[in-house]
Amino acid sequence: MPARPDQHDRPDVRDPQTISRGMRLDLDDGHGNLLPSVRAPMVMSGTPLVYERPSPRLGEHTQEILAELEKSGQ
Repeated sequence: MPARPDQHDRPDVRDPQTISRGMRLDLDDGHGNLLPSVRAPMVMSGTPLVYERPSPRLGEHTQEILAELEKSGQ
């Protein structure tokens, strides 16, 4: 949610129902910071979701995407 003023004070990650269902995640952003997150609500026993990293920061991959588009002629 890039429009949120403070990503670290999100009511959804502090919600008692989120915590009791084990949906709260703290993901490493690759820079030594933990980002509060909420996992997907569905749980599949045969194919569990793996959370390796948080969502990208706003603009984090813009240059790579533009370079790929330029290579493909789009």
